Amino acid sequence: MSHKDAAETPAVMNVRELGMDALQVLLGEYGLHCKKVADRCDIPGSFWGESEAGLVGTQLLLRDDTPVHSALHEACHFICMTPDRREGLHTDA
Repeated sequence: MSHKDAAETPAVMNVRELGMDALQVLLGEYGLHCKKVADRCDIPGSFWGESEAGLVGTQLLLRDDTPVHSALHEACHFICMTPDRREGLHTDA
């Protein structure tokens, strides 16, 4: 990829752009509950920190600046887990 191509790459979509309701409709079918975290606050259960999604039990924790792909990544961990694994879930999915 050239420097010019990289400069034209669109920004990553975040939760603010997509909306929490859309994520809740999709992920609620799997037993996940999307929970908003205040701007600039640490996201509980986030493995990577910063704006990356957190996962604690059945809660997917998100800020407005959380990348949608981060939310979906964490959701996939939850969806693929056994019920036993979900019981103790905190951060390290």
